[in-house]
Amino acid sequence: MGIEKSLLPVETLKTILDNKNIVKSNVEVYQKNADWETFQLAMRILNPQSYGLQFEIRIRNAYGWTKNKAKERNGDVSYMLDGVKINSEIKVSLTTDVNKNINIVQIRNSHSMDYYDIFIIHQDSSVERFRLSKEQMNEELKLTGFNLAHGTRVGKDGDNENAEYRIDFLAIKTDKTYQRWLENYLIKDGADILTSYNPNAIIDSKPNLQESNEQ
Repeated sequence: MGIEKSLLPVETLKTILDNKNIVKSNVEVYQKNADWETFQLAMRILNPQSYGLQFEIRIRNAYGWTKNKAKERNGDVSYMLDGVKINSEIKVSLTTDVNKNINIVQIRNSHSMDYYDIFIIHQDSSVERFRLSKEQMNEELKLTGFNLAHGTRVGKDGDNENAEYRIDFLAIKTDKTYQRWLENYLIKDGADILTSYNPNAIIDSKPNLQESNEQ
């Protein structure tokens, strides 16, 4: 009886599928016209590979960051931090009201980025932004056991340049990794630019590219 009660009606499933196809074929419309709440909820309908790219574009546009060339292997974007141009990798993880699991995947610590900008997006549209230096990310990988994202083999110190790692933890107060990140890497009010970004606003000048490493 429990399993039968959890099944959605066929018509509901069809509606979900139709909505997914509508969003998928109109991602540019959402990028250019949707407010933050509408955008982030719509992107959840897509698969992780698709929504990951769309969130990266949204973040890049909101902060005015410059897109890096993939062949340079130095992160997704560049921007000014404390007066110095740095390269950063953008990572996004989504949580829901029932699933608090944070998944940060495809961490390529062999690449030459300076920082990682991690955005945890919750179902209620709130966002937590964390910034980790490459050294800090390597330490987190060590603390969490160099977990592999795609099954590549590495040495005990994670020294395979082709390896991709992942970090998983729960967005709950009792999770030690989450608490460590809140204490050490959280940028207070660092996501306000993203959540208030209006793609339709008339902008007379580029967003302020200057950021501070104060947390």
